[in-house]
Amino acid sequence: KALPKSRDGMQTGAIMGRAVAANSDEAAVADAWLHYWQVRTKSFMDAKVDPAARDAVAIGLAAQEITQLTNNRRKLKKYTHGVINLNPTRIIINGNLAVLLDCAIDESRDVYSDGTIESIDLLPTGFRADLKQNQGSWYTENFVFEEKLCTNKGMEQG
Repeated sequence: KALPKSRDGMQTGAIMGRAVAANSDEAAVADAWLHYWQVRTKSFMDAKVDPAARDAVAIGLAAQEITQLTNNRRKLKKYTHGVINLNPTRIIINGNLAVLLDCAIDESRDVYSDGTIESIDLLPTGFRADLKQNQGSWYTENFVFEEKLCTNKGMEQG
Protein backbone atom coordinates (compact mmCIF):
# COMPACT_ATOMS: atom_id res chain seq x y z
CA LYS A 1 0.00 0.00 0.00
CA ALA A 2 1.39 3.39 -1.00
CA LEU A 3 1.93 6.00 1.66
CA PRO A 4 -0.21 9.13 1.51
CA LYS A 5 1.36 12.30 0.14
CA SER A 6 1.63 15.57 2.02
CA ARG A 7 0.48 18.84 0.48
CA ASP A 8 3.94 19.29 -1.05
CA GLY A 9 3.81 15.83 -2.66
CA MET A 10 6.17 13.99 -0.30
CA GLN A 11 5.21 10.48 0.78
CA THR A 12 4.43 10.59 4.47
CA GLY A 13 3.75 7.90 7.01
CA ALA A 14 5.18 4.99 8.94
CA ILE A 15 6.61 1.77 7.58
CA MET A 16 7.89 -1.37 9.25
CA GLY A 17 11.53 -2.03 8.50
CA ARG A 18 12.02 -5.20 10.46
CA ALA A 19 10.33 -6.58 13.54
CA VAL A 20 11.51 -9.29 15.89
CA ALA A 21 8.16 -11.01 16.33
CA ALA A 22 8.64 -14.61 17.44
CA ASN A 23 4.95 -15.53 17.20
CA SER A 24 1.54 -14.23 16.14
CA ASP A 25 0.94 -12.46 19.48
CA GLU A 26 4.17 -10.48 19.12
CA ALA A 27 3.33 -9.78 15.48
CA ALA A 28 -0.02 -8.34 16.61
CA VAL A 29 1.80 -6.01 19.02
CA ALA A 30 4.22 -4.90 16.27
CA ASP A 31 1.26 -4.30 13.93
CA ALA A 32 -0.48 -2.19 16.59
CA TRP A 33 2.70 -0.11 16.99
CA LEU A 34 2.84 0.43 13.20
CA HIS A 35 -0.84 1.40 13.05
CA TYR A 36 -0.31 3.88 15.90
CA TRP A 37 2.48 5.56 13.95
CA GLN A 38 0.44 5.57 10.74
CA VAL A 39 -2.34 7.49 12.49
CA ARG A 40 0.13 9.77 14.28
CA THR A 41 2.01 10.69 11.10
CA LYS A 42 -1.24 11.29 9.18
CA SER A 43 -2.47 13.58 11.97
CA PHE A 44 0.81 15.50 11.86
CA MET A 45 0.73 15.67 8.05
CA ASP A 46 -2.86 16.98 7.96
CA ALA A 47 -2.43 19.08 11.14
CA LYS A 48 -5.81 17.59 12.02
CA VAL A 49 -6.85 14.72 14.30
CA ASP A 50 -9.29 12.05 13.18
CA PRO A 51 -10.69 11.05 16.61
CA ALA A 52 -12.03 7.69 15.38
CA ALA A 53 -8.69 6.73 13.82
CA ARG A 54 -6.80 7.89 16.94
CA ASP A 55 -9.10 5.96 19.27
CA ALA A 56 -8.69 2.81 17.17
CA VAL A 57 -4.92 2.71 17.88
CA ALA A 58 -4.19 4.71 21.03
CA ILE A 59 -5.35 5.15 24.61
CA GLY A 60 -4.15 7.18 27.56
CA LEU A 61 -1.11 9.38 27.13
CA ALA A 62 -0.45 8.17 23.57
CA ALA A 63 -3.91 9.36 22.45
CA GLN A 64 -3.53 12.65 24.32
CA GLU A 65 -0.15 13.26 22.72
CA ILE A 66 -1.48 12.81 19.18
CA THR A 67 -4.13 15.43 19.90
CA GLN A 68 -1.83 17.89 21.70
CA LEU A 69 1.02 17.72 19.20
CA THR A 70 -1.34 17.92 16.23
CA ASN A 71 -3.11 20.95 17.71
CA ASN A 72 0.30 22.53 18.31
CA ARG A 73 1.21 22.03 14.65
CA ARG A 74 -2.00 23.68 13.53
CA LYS A 75 -1.46 26.67 15.87
CA LEU A 76 2.12 27.10 14.62
CA LYS A 77 0.94 26.72 11.00
CA LYS A 78 3.17 23.77 10.26
CA TYR A 79 2.74 20.19 9.19
CA THR A 80 4.98 17.15 9.01
CA HIS A 81 6.11 15.25 5.94
CA GLY A 82 8.38 12.27 5.49
CA VAL A 83 8.64 8.70 6.74
CA ILE A 84 9.48 7.00 10.00
CA ASN A 85 10.93 3.52 9.59
CA LEU A 86 10.08 1.37 12.62
CA ASN A 87 12.39 -1.44 13.69
CA PRO A 88 11.15 -3.16 16.85
CA THR A 89 14.07 -4.95 18.50
CA ARG A 90 12.22 -6.64 21.35
CA ILE A 91 8.62 -7.38 22.29
CA ILE A 92 7.68 -8.63 25.76
CA ILE A 93 4.08 -9.69 26.44
CA ASN A 94 2.71 -10.24 29.92
CA GLY A 95 -1.03 -10.99 29.78
CA ASN A 96 -2.81 -7.99 28.30
CA LEU A 97 0.26 -5.73 28.59
CA ALA A 98 3.21 -5.49 26.24
CA VAL A 99 6.47 -3.59 26.11
CA LEU A 100 7.98 -2.92 22.71
CA LEU A 101 11.51 -1.62 22.20
CA ASP A 102 12.19 0.11 18.89
CA CYS A 103 15.15 1.66 17.16
CA ALA A 104 13.44 3.76 14.49
CA ILE A 105 14.87 5.91 11.74
CA ASP A 106 12.83 9.10 11.56
CA GLU A 107 13.10 10.86 8.20
CA SER A 108 10.12 13.13 8.84
CA ARG A 109 10.43 16.90 9.06
CA ASP A 110 8.22 19.77 10.08
CA VAL A 111 7.37 22.25 7.33
CA TYR A 112 6.36 25.78 8.33
CA SER A 113 3.88 28.01 6.50
CA ASP A 114 6.72 30.16 5.11
CA GLY A 115 8.24 27.06 3.47
CA THR A 116 11.03 26.61 6.03
CA ILE A 117 11.80 22.92 6.55
CA GLU A 118 13.18 21.67 9.85
CA SER A 119 16.59 20.04 9.62
CA ILE A 120 16.95 16.29 10.01
CA ASP A 121 19.73 14.23 11.55
CA LEU A 122 18.71 10.66 10.53
CA LEU A 123 20.11 9.22 13.75
CA PRO A 124 18.25 6.20 15.13
CA THR A 125 15.60 7.08 17.71
CA GLY A 126 14.99 4.67 20.56
CA PHE A 127 11.47 4.15 21.90
CA ARG A 128 10.12 2.09 24.78
CA ALA A 129 6.39 1.66 24.18
CA ASP A 130 3.70 0.33 26.47
CA LEU A 131 0.76 -1.34 24.73
CA LYS A 132 -2.41 -2.71 26.25
CA GLN A 133 -4.79 -5.31 24.88
CA ASN A 134 -8.51 -4.68 25.21
CA GLN A 135 -11.17 -6.99 23.75
CA GLY A 136 -8.61 -8.68 21.51
CA SER A 137 -7.04 -5.50 20.07
CA TRP A 138 -3.73 -3.91 21.03
CA TYR A 139 -3.50 -0.16 21.69
CA THR A 140 -0.44 2.03 22.23
CA GLU A 141 -0.81 3.51 25.69
CA ASN A 142 2.44 5.42 26.14
CA PHE A 143 6.00 5.61 24.91
CA VAL A 144 9.19 7.32 25.94
CA PHE A 145 12.38 8.12 24.07
CA GLU A 146 15.32 5.92 25.08
CA GLU A 147 18.34 6.74 22.96
CA LYS A 148 20.46 4.01 24.60
CA LEU A 149 18.31 1.43 22.81
CA CYS A 150 19.94 2.36 19.52
CA THR A 151 23.52 1.74 20.49
CA ASN A 152 25.00 -1.61 19.52
CA LYS A 153 25.11 -2.63 23.17
CA GLY A 154 21.54 -1.47 23.80
CA MET A 155 20.21 -3.28 20.74
CA GLU A 156 21.85 -6.53 21.81
CA GLN A 157 20.53 -6.36 25.36
CA GLY A 158 17.12 -4.83 24.59
